[in-house]
Amino acid sequence: MRNGDYGRGYAIRGDGYLTLGHAAKALGVDDHQTRDVLDRLLAIKVLRHGLLLNCERCSALAFYPIGAVGDDGFTCSVCRYPSRLARGRWYRRDPEPAWNYALDQVVRELLRQHGDIPLLAAAHLAKGKHSLLWAPELLVESNGEQAEVDLCLILDGRIVIGEAKSNSRLATADKGTAQAAVRLVRAAHILSADEIMLATAQPAWAPGARTAIEAAIAAEWRIGPKPKLSTVIGIGRHVDGRGEAPQP
Repeated sequence: MRNGDYGRGYAIRGDGYLTLGHAAKALGVDDHQTRDVLDRLLAIKVLRHGLLLNCERCSALAFYPIGAVGDDGFTCSVCRYPSRLARGRWYRRDPEPAWNYALDQVVRELLRQHGDIPLLAAAHLAKGKHSLLWAPELLVESNGEQAEVDLCLILDGRIVIGEAKSNSRLATADKGTAQAAVRLVRAAHILSADEIMLATAQPAWAPGARTAIEAAIAAEWRIGPKPKLSTVIGIGRHVDGRGEAPQP
């Protein structure tokens, strides 16, 4: 991603920043409704607000949170030069610096590592339910084998576990599709799961994913009722700035 103005936001070294106007376009609502959303996200520390400024000495452009800018200006985050808050230090098309909003670093890293997919999948599964218990990335161990479970929920008394992927494949760096399916089903068996859920951000799962889980259930499930297998696709997808609802 190049640095600069994208029309719907500004990018610096691959990180994006939004003004109120940019956020309103992304949300598809007016400035007042957008302000309410921004205030809520600021209050829960999802967002930070500040200014996009460049150094008077080395010209490095960076985001400076509100607490880093004072009456005397700001100190460059690269060369530590004290720059004045004067014309030339902000976006040249703006008569004065505009407030910009940045994702908190923890949230940004969560998104970079696709940690939003299991969160959104859990929220989707919880719709219409009366009770919800949720554990993120549960590590299940039995007989020296470990399996990491992306989704582990108790919904209205039913145990649901599953995979939540940004891609459409069950296979991982160390396990093929069949092996990954067996590992997931064994974890489900240990937890006596009522349902195994496959959730992906893609419009469909790769061919063979569902078949591999079904084969693993038939081979590995020894005691108790076999779990229901379900899929959710399109988790977190966006089209033209509008959220697209996950499809069952």
